[in-house]
Amino acid sequence: MESREKPWGWVVVAASFMVHTLVFGVCWSSGIFNSIFLEVFGASKATTSWAGGLNMATLCAVGPLASVLINRFDCQKVAIFGGLIMSFGLGICYFAQSIFFMIGSFGFVAGFGGGICYIPAVAITSYYFDKRRSIAIGLAVSGIGLGSFGFPPLIRFLHHQFGWRGSFLVLAALVLNICVCGALMRPITVREILNNGDNKLMDMSLLRNYGFVFLGVNNMFFCFGFSVVSVHLAAYSESQGTNTNWSSWLISAIGMSNLVGRITFGFLGQCRKLDIIVMYAVGFFICGLTIALMPAFPSDSLRMVLGSMFGFLSGCFGTLLVPIVAALVGLHRLSNAYGLLLVFEGIGTLSGAPFAGWLFDITQQYDASLFVGGGFLTLSSAFMVGPFIKIRTDAKHDVMELQMDDLQVMEENV
Repeated sequence: MESREKPWGWVVVAASFMVHTLVFGVCWSSGIFNSIFLEVFGASKATTSWAGGLNMATLCAVGPLASVLINRFDCQKVAIFGGLIMSFGLGICYFAQSIFFMIGSFGFVAGFGGGICYIPAVAITSYYFDKRRSIAIGLAVSGIGLGSFGFPPLIRFLHHQFGWRGSFLVLAALVLNICVCGALMRPITVREILNNGDNKLMDMSLLRNYGFVFLGVNNMFFCFGFSVVSVHLAAYSESQGTNTNWSSWLISAIGMSNLVGRITFGFLGQCRKLDIIVMYAVGFFICGLTIALMPAFPSDSLRMVLGSMFGFLSGCFGTLLVPIVAALVGLHRLSNAYGLLLVFEGIGTLSGAPFAGWLFDITQQYDASLFVGGGFLTLSSAFMVGPFIKIRTDAKHDVMELQMDDLQVMEENV
């Protein structure tokens, strides 16, 4: 096949970067929204956390549907469609009179749209690049870090200037820019790759790959812990006497360090001497420790340091996950595999934040919630043993087949 690494690929990277910035800038600011919802609606923490938790869980759960739509249509149309739905979901939040309406509008509708446009932004970047795929993906997904850095203070500013209802209207207008980014995602390369591979709408045979299943459990455990952090960390910080502006900057610090981490891991992923699975697993392990140990360090400055460490190391998730999936199942099944992985992620995300809120309602403090969230993050690293073994077993099998073919050719020549 003709090389896909053409100049337009970098336009696609820029478009994907902006989609990640907008989608995750909103979704990963769930902790800020959670504090606002608690103040406005006065519901319990367990109930209120469903809005932010369902938003991220729905974003993940619609992954298989997004994969089907990409295979049926193309990344360009699917990204535009998702941007319209996400903008609509944020816009109707203006009419919310209860936390249950917000769970439906912000939690489900906006999360649904975000999930629909997120998968094409990942997939099309992978399709456009071969040798420099890790760098391209690292740059594209670093938009998550920028969004996580910029949106928390932006949301606080909009809340103070226009109230929470007006802030959602402004966010709905901003998210419409996803449609512009989607229009830049030329679909020709995607069709070429799908025609060269397995063009099933949804390939469930992936679940017979034990390495892929272990990776799915890894993602589920990671997202359980990550949803605890993203939804409850701001409220935890405020419960320790921190003012709301400092709490917003704590989330922003995580976002900025995450941006740096994603770019860094993107370049490290290109180094053949470094094993991306080992980097991925070690990053997850230390991520968990930073969260589990946070209650032991009560000062704002130490929480900022631990949060920044968490943000940087969690950057390996988005950057290194794509090449790991491609190594496990092949590039031609990437969108299907990524869609199925998001189901695992959705299960973890949906259960993590409400469970942490339930623990708070019982104990009246966040220490247990952060310990459990950090524990799941650390435990997730153990499940990378499966992909590690699977990829190496397949590599040895390919080498043996190549050697047998060479031997057969030599015998025929003799």
